Amino acid sequence: MSFDDGSDNITGNPLSQLLSLHELYITNFIYDCDGIYRLFIGLHNLQHLDISVGGSCPEIMFCSLYEEYPHQVNASHKCRRMIPLTFLAFQQAPLSTSLPAFEVLNNLTNLTLIIEDDIYAATAALNSLDSTLQNLIISASQKVYLNSTTFASRGNWKASLQVFKLSANILLVEGAAFEWFTDLKVLNIEKLTYLTWSAFKGLRSLHELQLEDARTDIFSSGVLDIFSSYNSLTMLDLSDCKLSGNFTFYWHHLCNISSLQYIDLTSNDFDSDDKTVHWPCSPPYLKVLTMGYQKDMKISPDIGQVATQLESLDVSENSVDFYQTNCTCPNLVTLILTKCNLLIPDGAEIHLPVLHKLYLNELRSVDSGYVAVLNVLKTPMLKHLYMSSNGIFIIDTVLGKLFSNLTYLDLSNNYISIMEKVSIWFSHLEYLDLSNNRLTSIGTLESLSNLKTLILYGNFINIVPKAMLSQSDHPFMSTLDLHSNNFQCDCNVEPFRNWILTDDVVHLQGPYGGSYQCFSPDSAKGFSITEINLDCESHTWKYIIISIACAIVLVMLVILIVYYWWHIKYKCFLLFNRRRNKQYSLIENAERIDDDENGIPRYDAYAPYHEESADEWVHGELLPNIEQGEEPFRLFLRCRDMRIGRIKLVEISLHMQRSRKVLVILTPQFFEDNWCNKELELAHYRVLEENRNVMILVILEEIPNNRKTLLFRQLLCKVQCLKWPGDGYGQYLFWRRLREELKRPVPLDRRFAN
Repeated sequence: MSFDDGSDNITGNPLSQLLSLHELYITNFIYDCDGIYRLFIGLHNLQHLDISVGGSCPEIMFCSLYEEYPHQVNASHKCRRMIPLTFLAFQQAPLSTSLPAFEVLNNLTNLTLIIEDDIYAATAALNSLDSTLQNLIISASQKVYLNSTTFASRGNWKASLQVFKLSANILLVEGAAFEWFTDLKVLNIEKLTYLTWSAFKGLRSLHELQLEDARTDIFSSGVLDIFSSYNSLTMLDLSDCKLSGNFTFYWHHLCNISSLQYIDLTSNDFDSDDKTVHWPCSPPYLKVLTMGYQKDMKISPDIGQVATQLESLDVSENSVDFYQTNCTCPNLVTLILTKCNLLIPDGAEIHLPVLHKLYLNELRSVDSGYVAVLNVLKTPMLKHLYMSSNGIFIIDTVLGKLFSNLTYLDLSNNYISIMEKVSIWFSHLEYLDLSNNRLTSIGTLESLSNLKTLILYGNFINIVPKAMLSQSDHPFMSTLDLHSNNFQCDCNVEPFRNWILTDDVVHLQGPYGGSYQCFSPDSAKGFSITEINLDCESHTWKYIIISIACAIVLVMLVILIVYYWWHIKYKCFLLFNRRRNKQYSLIENAERIDDDENGIPRYDAYAPYHEESADEWVHGELLPNIEQGEEPFRLFLRCRDMRIGRIKLVEISLHMQRSRKVLVILTPQFFEDNWCNKELELAHYRVLEENRNVMILVILEEIPNNRKTLLFRQLLCKVQCLKWPGDGYGQYLFWRRLREELKRPVPLDRRFAN
C-alpha cells in the first residue's frame, strides 16, 4: 500500500481496516509522535516499510506495531517486543537521536539509510541489530574517512552482511577498513577519492566489487592485487573512473586476477602506443567485458581469440578496427557495437559461430554502410539483430540472405517505407520493431505467421488489413502496437475498431484510445477510433452505376488518346520540359563554346548514332574532321560525354537543349535501337518548338523502305539531309557542306521571337 499526504494532522487510525497489511510505502509525511502512533497501531503483520521522507519518533512508530490500544506516549517510552519487519527504507535526520529505535528490529534483512550524519552515526545505530541483516545501503551527505576502526564497534550485523552499498563523499579508504565483513559478497562504493594498498584486505569471500565514479588510480596503488591471491572476485566494475595511461598496463593487472568473469571499464581515458587496444592476455574465465566510450582508442573485437570463454562484448561509442583479416571468437554470444565508428579493411572476416545477439544501433561511420558490417561478421547462429537509427531506407537483399533465421529484429527509427519480401526472408520472426519509420501500409507483414510482438507506432499507416487481426493467421500474436499512425476513419477501419473493442487475446500497446486517433477525413480528425460513428451500409448499386460511368469515360478517353497520340505526346513534352525564358542559356556568336554558369557543357551539335554500326565512322571520320579540323566544333556523344549517375533521359534532353544543332547519323540499325529513336523524337520536338532548322541528317547507308518510319519520312521533307559519298572529292564537298551547317546561329532572342 502507498500512502502519500502532505498533512501532519492524523486523526483516528486510517489503517485500522488493514491489520493484515504486509507492505507499506509512506512519502511526504511530516508527522508528530502522537500522529505516528495512531497511524501504525496494530499492524502486526507488516514486513516491508518504506518511509522516504521526514518525521521523528521512530521508536514510537515501531512500538505501535504491537500495541492494541492507544495510551499516552512520551519521549521516554520503551518498547521491548520484537518487530517483524524484514525490509526497512528509512530517511531520518538526524539519526543520532533515534538509536534506541533499532533495538527491536532483530528480524531485519534489508536496510536502507539516507542520513545527514556521517558514517559513524549509522554504524552506531546498527550495533543494536542482530545477525540477520544481509543487505545494507547507506547514503551519507558528509565527508567520510574509512579505516580499520570505522566498523570495529560492537554488533553482530557485520558477520551476516552479504551486500553493502556505500554512497558518500569518501575521501580515503585505508588500513583494512572492511576486514570485519568476513562473509561479504558484494561491495559497492561510490564517489571514492583515494585508496591505499590494504583497503580491501580481509575480503576473502568478495564476489563483486563496484567502484564506479572513483577518482583514484587503483592500479598504481596495487589495491586490486590482493584479489589475485583470494581467487574469489568474479565481477569488477570500474566504469567512469577516469583511468588514464597505457591500456596494456591496466589489462595485465586484470589478467592476474584469474577468477574474474565480468569486467566493466566503460568511460575511461586509456591510451596506447598506436591508439589501438590489443589483447596480450585475458583472465581465463572472463565471460563479460564492457568497454564503452574510450574516447580516442581503437578497439579490435578479436579478444575472443585470447578470452576463449568470452560470451558478451560491449564496445559501444568507440572506433572499432577490424584490422585482422581472419579471426574467430568461438564462444561470443552477444556483441554490442552501438554508436561505433567501424573501420573495415578489404577482406576482413570475424567468425562468430555461436553469436546470438548483435547490436548495430546508431552506427557513426561505416565505409560501405551496414551491409559491409554484416558481410564481415560471419554469424550462422544469429537470432537477435538490433539496427535502429541507422538511416536505412530499404532492407537490403543481403540482410535477408545472411540472417534468414532471425527471431528478433529491431529496425526502429529509420526511413523504411517499403517492406518487400520480408515475409519470405524472415519467416521465423517472433519480434519485429519498425516503429518511427515511414511505412504507409503493413503490406507483407501480415503473412508473418510466427509473430508474437509487432511494433509499428509512429508510422503513416492508414489501414490495418483484416488478416493482421485474424487469430487463425497469427496464432502466436500477443502484442501489437500501432498507436500514432495516420488512420483513415472510413468503413475500411471498422474491422480494426471492432477488434479494439472486442479482442481480449492480443495486448494492444499504447495509451488506450487516445493515441489511436483518426487522421482523416477532416470531420473525424483528432477523434478516437473507438468513439466515431461509421455509416457502413451497402451502397452496391451506387458503386455499379459509378463504375459503368467511369468505364464509359475511360473508353472515350482511350479513344481520344489513341487518335491524338502524337499531339498529346508533344504537348506533354512541352509541359514538363519547357523552361522559363530566363533559364535559357543564350548562345551568341563566339570563337568557342564554354560551359554555362552551372558547369554544364554547351556544344555545337548533339550527335546521336547507333554505336555498333556507326561507331567506326564517327571515330575514324567525323571526329578528326569536325573536332580536330582548322575550325574545330564541339560535339556531344552520348557514349563519351554522358555524366555518370544521372537519369539518362533527363541528360539527353538537357544536353540536346544546350546544343545549337542536332547531327543525326543514320544507319539501318539506328531505327532498331530504342534510345536512338527516342533521341530522334526529342530532336523533332525541338524543331517544332523553336520553329527553325536545328537538325542535320547524315545518311551513311541506304535505308530500306521497311525501316523508314513515319517520323523519318516527315523529317526528310523538313530538315537538311547529307549523304555520305564514296569518292574522295565527294567527301571533300561533304565536309565543306557539313561545316557550313554547323556555323554559329543568330542570337537566341531572334530565334524565339513570336
